Amino acid sequence: MTADVSPTAPAQATNSVAVTGGGQADSGDSFNDPTTIIQLADMTVSASSLPRVPGGIKGLIWTITAKNVGAAATTAPVTVTATLTTGATATAITGSGWNCTLSTLTCTRSDTLAASATYPAIAVRLSYDLSPGSVVQTATVSGGGEVNTANDTVSLTVTVVPPVTMFIPNPAATVPAGSAANYLLFITSFLPGSVHFSCNNLPQGAACGFSSQDLLSPAFTSVNLTITTNGSGVAATRLPGSNRQFQLYATLLPVIGLAGIVTGMRKRKSARWAVRLGTVTAIMLVAGCGGHSAPPAVVTPAGTYTITVVANNAAANTQASKNVTLIVR
Repeated sequence: MTADVSPTAPAQATNSVAVTGGGQADSGDSFNDPTTIIQLADMTVSASSLPRVPGGIKGLIWTITAKNVGAAATTAPVTVTATLTTGATATAITGSGWNCTLSTLTCTRSDTLAASATYPAIAVRLSYDLSPGSVVQTATVSGGGEVNTANDTVSLTVTVVPPVTMFIPNPAATVPAGSAANYLLFITSFLPGSVHFSCNNLPQGAACGFSSQDLLSPAFTSVNLTITTNGSGVAATRLPGSNRQFQLYATLLPVIGLAGIVTGMRKRKSARWAVRLGTVTAIMLVAGCGGHSAPPAVVTPAGTYTITVVANNAAANTQASKNVTLIVR
């Protein structure tokens, strides 16, 4: 009879055999064989959990730990290997007593590890891409003289979330022209840097403002957005004609008037000439030098508008944007 010994078999086992039949009267035909099973090391690996990380983060530490769960000490070198899928990049891998290589993400050591003991942890420094998605990180241990390889691998799926997120619970508002619409923004920013807020696609006569124009992150907070509209505008009527022409006339007329006065004095009619030319000069000056008020404020037209709200972290080169609806009546 040939038997296989389980990698997790105890140190002692008893094999028994018995024979019966043949018409014998003796029922004690059995034999016990106490067996000593040579114990081996059994390496296993564990890793720290990183369920969600912000895209663009750099220098995040992922720790890997190798342990001997067998009943005997290791008898051969031990190797730990890390594997990353697209979206994560290792920038360093170190561990006390380990000989690590960054290019292959492997660490090895040859010192003996006693049963139930653990090696010092390995730290893998990681950077994640900006794009949200998933990254699979795997750690595997081998060697040590083990024969049980069923518990040598641990795999972790990391969800990469946007580094800046914006949530607007009530993204639509209706106001009459001349009133203000208010929106509440919930902002989450993971990466260091300043988050700057702005609006795009505002209608004529409208402006937007924020309770905090710039937000220092990391942060989880709320920001109030106010979009103001304009409901009135008054303008003075400009006299017809070209400004340049009238300004030229206004400049020349005093000269002409002076010449006329001199001529009129010769004819002893200076008073009459002065009154006539002064009147004409005044009219031309008013027409050419600003017979109008400043341009009126632009009234916000009635309608439905889609406005884009942007939260930008320039230092991290990332931003989040959401649309709000403004209905002007």
